[in-house]
Amino acid sequence: MVSTTPPPLQGPSSKEKKYDRQLRLWAASGQVALEKAHVLLVNSGPGVVGVETLKNLVLPGIGNFTILDEAEVTESDLGVNFFLDEGSLGQSRAKRCCELLEELNPDARGNHINKSVEAFLSSADSLRHYTLVLLTPFIGTSALSEIHQYTHANNIPSFHLHSVGFYSRFSLVLPLVFPIVDTHPDPTSTTDLRLLNPWPELTESMLEQTAGIDEGKSDSHENRVGLGTEETEAAYTMSDYEHGHIPYVLLLLYYLEKWRTTHNGVNPQSYREKKDFEKLVKGGARTNNSEGGEENYDEAAATILKSLNPPTLSAALKDIFEAEECKNLVTESSNFWIIANAIHQFYNQHSELPLPGSVPDMKAKSADYIKLQNIYKSKARDDIAEVLTTVRRTETRLGRSKDPIEEKEIEAFCKGAGFVKLVRGRPLHTVHTKTGKRWADRAKFAWQELNDPDSQMALYVAFLAQEAAIGEADAESEGFEETAQRFAKEIIDSLRREAMSEHSTDEIDSRVNQVLQEMARAGAGELHNVSAITGGIVAQEVIKVITKHVYQEYLAKTLTDKYTTLSSQMDKIIHDANTEISSLHNKLSSLQLEQTDLQKKNHELVEAFREKSRKHIQTQELYDKLKRRTLLSQVQNAASDTVDQAIHSSSGNRFSDRLGNNPERQYTEFLNERPTFNLHQTMDNEGSGGGRGRRTSMAPPLHGWAKYADQGFSLQNEPLATPTQHRERLPAPGRSTRPPEYPPAPLGGLAPNNQHNQTPMHRQPLGNLSGNALNNSAISGYGMSAGMKAGRQQSLGPLNGDMRNTGSRVGQRPSVGVAGGPNFVGIPASTLRAPNNTPRHGGNGYY
Repeated sequence: MVSTTPPPLQGPSSKEKKYDRQLRLWAASGQVALEKAHVLLVNSGPGVVGVETLKNLVLPGIGNFTILDEAEVTESDLGVNFFLDEGSLGQSRAKRCCELLEELNPDARGNHINKSVEAFLSSADSLRHYTLVLLTPFIGTSALSEIHQYTHANNIPSFHLHSVGFYSRFSLVLPLVFPIVDTHPDPTSTTDLRLLNPWPELTESMLEQTAGIDEGKSDSHENRVGLGTEETEAAYTMSDYEHGHIPYVLLLLYYLEKWRTTHNGVNPQSYREKKDFEKLVKGGARTNNSEGGEENYDEAAATILKSLNPPTLSAALKDIFEAEECKNLVTESSNFWIIANAIHQFYNQHSELPLPGSVPDMKAKSADYIKLQNIYKSKARDDIAEVLTTVRRTETRLGRSKDPIEEKEIEAFCKGAGFVKLVRGRPLHTVHTKTGKRWADRAKFAWQELNDPDSQMALYVAFLAQEAAIGEADAESEGFEETAQRFAKEIIDSLRREAMSEHSTDEIDSRVNQVLQEMARAGAGELHNVSAITGGIVAQEVIKVITKHVYQEYLAKTLTDKYTTLSSQMDKIIHDANTEISSLHNKLSSLQLEQTDLQKKNHELVEAFREKSRKHIQTQELYDKLKRRTLLSQVQNAASDTVDQAIHSSSGNRFSDRLGNNPERQYTEFLNERPTFNLHQTMDNEGSGGGRGRRTSMAPPLHGWAKYADQGFSLQNEPLATPTQHRERLPAPGRSTRPPEYPPAPLGGLAPNNQHNQTPMHRQPLGNLSGNALNNSAISGYGMSAGMKAGRQQSLGPLNGDMRNTGSRVGQRPSVGVAGGPNFVGIPASTLRAPNNTPRHGGNGYY
């Protein structure tokens, strides 16, 4: 068996090793463009900043450079130019700088021209061989204008450099049409998966690798609970390993098909629909798989918001397609416009740009990933072939078939079609001594910047004024500063007029003059440190123009992606906030409804409480009436018992000895000297007029019967019993409570006491006594006042043997001053008769 030795691995070349770091920035295509470039330096003045710029171009491998300088080396050059030494004194400055620059990089080839600018420009097509021009100051105005006219007409970029003292500046002048195809975008932003419009090969691969993804012996989660890993895998048609290694691109295509079946064939469009679709995708992951086993589902969910967007043209590409150079091609049209026209036709036919063909990294089996890559690359080659056919057809039509466009250039355009950018340059604006400077549409912006103390616009105006003054006076002459200030004043005034401003220019003039004074102090000389820094910055911009790589575009794209991400997050936050606000509004509305219901219920309760209070008052009034009626019956009983006791106490023969047998005299003596009862109870008087709260405390002295104490009768020994709630009945007739040592004396003309007691005594009726007679008032207390009505006092007049009828009221007292005292006990009228044996007032009432 013959063994074969594999060929040795081809390592990087010496050039790749040498330029390894910069190749990572602008790639091999950029390095090739840099090696083909030819830069012209039109040097004048000290010329340090121009030489420093060339140094930073020679080191990365510029192909060719030429120095145009008629000056010879002087001692002043040795202090600021590091590419000159003492041996260079008196020699051509362009030659010595060229020789020392070539020593930095043998790959760079240098040339020098010892002529003046005017002599160089006198020959025809003197600028035709150069791809870029560097201009330093102190070039005549006419020569500067001629150079810019030529470069602008032939699409040659140019840089204008100026360094003096501690200040420096540069201006970039691009051609009218400066396309940038390779903008070096972020690789993640160039991914085009075509998920919303897949081609047949991609769909077929999806169906093949997702077959059985949801099928199995037990699809429900409940039926899989308690199964081990091997049993769970056996429950599915597709194993967990295969399920976790399906490329997420195919997963998204599979679930998009499921989504369209339930949404009328429409893809998810809004943010909410995409979030719902994300839930659908995540729901397909197997939860019983090992950690990281379903990472492909996480990748699929993470790219939904970015990958499910319909294809759209960028604003820059729209401008290119709508440009007149793209629509109307001519024989002299550049390759850029011919390719742009072909891609425009491709877009009009397919509504999509050519597929770039790149596939991002993802979790998948190596064989499946390579197969997926080949599918995308095959589709990209088909699109490029279609665009190439259109380009060749256009070249034939324009008569340019002898010099066809390279396929690599067409392929590069197709891959970066979505990020192609077209820059339209402006001519260099210089200050002419006769016409001045025209600001056009930039006037208002420039005037606004000039009024800002922190802006560098004053420095720019000062440079323009100094460059304009060089055409009239020597930079080192005494009147040069005044000349520069005069030009600065003209520039400021012209800018103010174009900006249509009435603002004073005194402060602006002062700031610009300060800069001009500092420039004059430097004597139009350069400082090496400042020029070296400026040369490095300018060299970077030159490389961008030569390689047509716009690194700021990369940063802008990165910032755009970050902004898009932040915008999506902000949209989500706003959406969640709006949802929360809506929920809070709904809760607030429900709370307001509940509050309204509670207020209504509270009002109903208040009304019910008022109604119950009203009924309670009515019930209380009824209760009071019933109570008064109950107390009235007690008053009636107490009054009757009191009257009975009074009658029994006053009956008998105790006064017979004193009164004799004269009945009329007896009656008169009884009335004039009647006793008054000691009533210590406090009575509440409530007259018929409704007056409440008058309390009358009555404790009148006993004066009527005091003189009968000598006759063996004492009121203190036998007080009148006052009925109480548990009152006892008075002694029955014939059962006297007086002690036996005081026998009753017979009353003249009357039966003896024993005879009287032997006769049953009948209680006289109370006449017309009723509840209304007491005006519905109750009298509290005991004895005579217990339950008695103290009605409105009626004037009875003096009781001098005569009493007026007061109706049928019970126990009504006469007013103060009435004969007999303030306390008057009613006695049945039937028992009191006048001497003529007739009733005193006739009636059934009581006195």
